[in-house]
Amino acid sequence: MKKLLLLIYLTGIVSFIGYSQIYLSLSDSAGSVVNNAERTFHGTPASSDMSSYIFVSNGSDNAMNVKAKRVRISLIDSSDSFCWGLCYDSTTDESNLHVVIPPHTKDTLNFSGHYNPHGLVGVSSIRYVFFDEANLTDTVCFVALYNTFPAGIEEQGTGKNTLRVYPNPADKMVNIGYNIGTFSESSLVIRNLLGSTVKTIKLATGDGRVSCDTRELNDGIYFYTLIVNGETKISHKLIIKH
Repeated sequence: MKKLLLLIYLTGIVSFIGYSQIYLSLSDSAGSVVNNAERTFHGTPASSDMSSYIFVSNGSDNAMNVKAKRVRISLIDSSDSFCWGLCYDSTTDESNLHVVIPPHTKDTLNFSGHYNPHGLVGVSSIRYVFFDEANLTDTVCFVALYNTFPAGIEEQGTGKNTLRVYPNPADKMVNIGYNIGTFSESSLVIRNLLGSTVKTIKLATGDGRVSCDTRELNDGIYFYTLIVNGETKISHKLIIKH
């Protein structure tokens, strides 16, 4: 009897360990990101929007319904939002909908964090958490440190990829100046707050400049995203005001 109970106990432990295995993982354009790692994103007090981004991978043999939530750790007087499939303002901390990530697939398009310092100098920290809707123990996260300082930069960029969109706010036209190196396929995608694509602009390699007609877009907040070879490199806020 004791042996039977021991066998049942050990089987339960093994089953729990197997069920609790973490299949979700994080990375960015530079490589793997350790769970709960900190990533610093620099801007200026005058920035209307500072962006963070991360790629979420499903390492399991099954598709996952992954949700995201935001945990504010320390904020100066500011505002923030995040996108995970749809975009959520400062009143919503957990995504209402999930993003389906197929097995052994990296999602490079759906997440971006956005922060507005409202002219203040300082560092604000926000943790972004991603979890399997069917298994809450399969969870990963990272902490975004939004660091504002007086001496600013005009371009947004990561590594060799730089992007400048102006004017912002835009009325009839927005100009895009970029340097994306010698990549095979690059585009700029403009999405509304619901995450729907409203514009897709193909970009040539190297340095360049293109213009986009925004007269048919309604007033409001949009997000422009630089995608290089299928991966999100830069994501930032665009305001349309006619």
